[in-house]
Amino acid sequence: MDSNSIGVLMTCPMSPPYLEQELDRRYRLLRFWKFPQKTELLKPHSQEIRAVVGNATIGANAELIDALPKLEIVSSYSVGLDKIDLAKCKDRGIKVTYTPDLITDDAADLGIALILAVLRKICGCDLFVRRGLWKNGDFQLTSKPMTFVLFRPFVFSGRPFRFILDHKSADRKVKRYCCYSEVTYYQLFEFLTFVNHLTISTII
Repeated sequence: MDSNSIGVLMTCPMSPPYLEQELDRRYRLLRFWKFPQKTELLKPHSQEIRAVVGNATIGANAELIDALPKLEIVSSYSVGLDKIDLAKCKDRGIKVTYTPDLITDDAADLGIALILAVLRKICGCDLFVRRGLWKNGDFQLTSKPMTFVLFRPFVFSGRPFRFILDHKSADRKVKRYCCYSEVTYYQLFEFLTFVNHLTISTII
């Protein structure tokens, strides 16, 4: 079969644009977002669309899957699958792919950067210099990067540094934070036990 006769439905524009360009070069690419009335695109092309390409914003729900009887694969250019009806795909024998760990290291890097920025008051220091306040005296002392309890989406101060590992980026944060301080590991099933030992002084 000529690959140019295979319909690929892209649900939304993606950046960088090379993915869209390559799909357009190799297949018959249909851009879903350019059709305000989705049925205008689906009805005439339902028999030729064999792949759906989406991301964490727009994937493939049950309605879309039902409208594509020849669909063989749903590919998500993201780390999550919550925008794809996995049960429907399983029933239809439709393959599902995504990009796990695509931004895990980047999320961990940013998480540690934000932690250090808060503890060391980097933003406050920046404003202190930009506004010329250094002329009037020194900036206040900041905290050492050693006092956190992390449980997504909350961060508490405490001693020593503790990570509740509820996702992969938390594990990567632990590895990075070992450069700064001693780290205590907690798995999710240990969290309730850990909470029982918390006191007001460890949270504030």
